[in-house]
Amino acid sequence: MLILFDGELGPRDTLRFVEEKIGVGLWSLDVDSGAMRWSPGLYALLGLEFGAVEPTLTLFRSMMHPDDRLSRGDVDRILRGGASIDREFRIIRRDGRIRWVANRGEPVLNSTGQAARAIGVIYDITGKQNAQSELRANEKRYRTLTRAVATIVWRSPPDGEVIDFPEWQEITGQSQSEIQGKGWLDAVHPDDRAYVANARARSIALRTTYNVNYRVRLKDGNYRWFNARAAPVRGPNGELVEWIGILIENFSAPEDVRMNAGELTGAQARAARAILSWTVKDVAVAAKVSISTVRRLEDTDGSSQLRDDLRDAIKAALEKAGVEFLYLPSGPPAVRPRRTAL
Repeated sequence: MLILFDGELGPRDTLRFVEEKIGVGLWSLDVDSGAMRWSPGLYALLGLEFGAVEPTLTLFRSMMHPDDRLSRGDVDRILRGGASIDREFRIIRRDGRIRWVANRGEPVLNSTGQAARAIGVIYDITGKQNAQSELRANEKRYRTLTRAVATIVWRSPPDGEVIDFPEWQEITGQSQSEIQGKGWLDAVHPDDRAYVANARARSIALRTTYNVNYRVRLKDGNYRWFNARAAPVRGPNGELVEWIGILIENFSAPEDVRMNAGELTGAQARAARAILSWTVKDVAVAAKVSISTVRRLEDTDGSSQLRDDLRDAIKAALEKAGVEFLYLPSGPPAVRPRRTAL
């Protein structure tokens, strides 16, 4: 709506404009009598026609949601105590609609220092409350889902160091101080510890997803297989914000298989490329390395002289494309199509 005026904009015009556009209302209250004055904006917030009813504290309280309503005694104590008013509550309008509002007020003291009047402002926060309710609902759905599919859900800062791992503490019996830094690894089976640490370090360095199986010592001293997965969470500008991961008990994990945890060999690289139907150039492009680098790796069946960062980049690209690498206590390392998505 275009507003045209000739001359000065008076205080009432300004107030009316602000109340209409921002959705606020002003009030004043006589502490002794409970009589109030409401601005046109407050009438509108309450769903009432301006001047249609006499504004009183009793009427205002009657329009508050019963679950949010303070007793008259509590109201009197607040007002006469000279305290500021800062509350959020629901109102039920005459048309039956429920709105969330914020009420901010201050006492006005008389010559003896007693609260004689109070003045304040009320504004609609329904949108904010709805957003918070949806956020809480989403968080509840998320927690319900993760409880159903995961034993542990965890987060860590960009450096990957564990800060808080309460569910890990619960199943392993480790204390908060014991899990700090890399202390949580003490609950990992000694035979799995090194490759778990290396796989995590490689994931952090390359900022790629992490997916390994390993054994965890529980509070009763027994070991069980778990699958651990983590992914980097990035901000709006692509910056690494945190890691989020899950730990799922892996009832079917064979005790002779370790996934994605060793050094990539040339034979594995060739086999992975065959599974994916990739050319050497495809690997080079996906890993952001040169074609000659891929060939140098594939020309060596065992350990090569290739730099670790180049080997890790190739391995990460192949894993991302849909394969997983297997490392056996006996026999050569292997590769297969990934059974589950990263």
